[in-house]
Amino acid sequence: MAARIRLEDSREQARLLEDAILAAKQRYSSADQQSLSAYLSSLIEELRNVRARIDAELGIEKVRDDAASLWVRLRGGRVGEGRAPAHAVGKVIEAIQKGTRQAAAFIESGTAVLHYVPKEIRNEASLDILAFAPGSARIAVAPSIPQLRVDKPYPLADMGLRQLVRVAHWAQSDESDEELDGIISDPTARRQTLSRIRDIAPSGQGDYTELQFSGLVVGQLLQSDTVLVTPRAYRHASDFLERRLEEAVTLGGRLVAIDVEKPRFHLRYKRSRIRCDFTRNLLDTAKSMIDTFVEVAGTGLFRRAAELPHRIEVTRLRRLAPEEIVRLR
Repeated sequence: MAARIRLEDSREQARLLEDAILAAKQRYSSADQQSLSAYLSSLIEELRNVRARIDAELGIEKVRDDAASLWVRLRGGRVGEGRAPAHAVGKVIEAIQKGTRQAAAFIESGTAVLHYVPKEIRNEASLDILAFAPGSARIAVAPSIPQLRVDKPYPLADMGLRQLVRVAHWAQSDESDEELDGIISDPTARRQTLSRIRDIAPSGQGDYTELQFSGLVVGQLLQSDTVLVTPRAYRHASDFLERRLEEAVTLGGRLVAIDVEKPRFHLRYKRSRIRCDFTRNLLDTAKSMIDTFVEVAGTGLFRRAAELPHRIEVTRLRRLAPEEIVRLR
């Protein structure tokens, strides 16, 4: 009975606030819009609080939280009053989706997939946007495909999200480089994930100043309610990458000759070209594989916080099999 009375009181309060906001908009419609917004801000905030109480009474918030794997919230900058620039929200969601699929491919295959995430993994690691909730800009995401396999403790998409969130937590904290090496041991997969963190973390000059993760993934992974991501995470991720200007890499693509006599070779894939320097004992083999798809391994040399090397000192070279070439596309 008491709960019903509280719910009815909250609904009546919400109705009165809505009427007050509507009346103010009509009365001051010709006023400066910025001044009107400032005048209404306290009423709007109170209305949000009342609606949140109504949702709590009805159990809606718990349903939302239980249904979502991850809540993403943007705050500060150009974000406010439940609004955010579409390109900022789109960039964050795209980076989370890309990072989830890359992490899922690494979890499934044990190696970083740089070119083409296999279709079955792309599908299983796809995310849906579930809802937009009141707040600065709060978005819920969850796996498109539910847990179907008994060999995984969580849906593959959730496992990819866990890796992304764990690295975001590292980037925001004072944890050492060795801690991150322990989270992701593969250098290429590690650079991929850090690049996604740099995509989503506020740099200090963008449309938002804070990003917050919450939801089931955060609770299960870190026993915490939220993970906050600020420009500090962007700097920490960037600094790590800049400290690792030389790392072991294994990449696949088409080998092309720029100058056979010099000799100068590039590895081409997608829109990128990476210079390849072969040891003397590999030169003849490299010349025999010009214009074929190959895998090169060696030391990658990186510029600043780049995700891909600009040059590889190659120590191993092999021709790719047809099924491997398909995965590159």
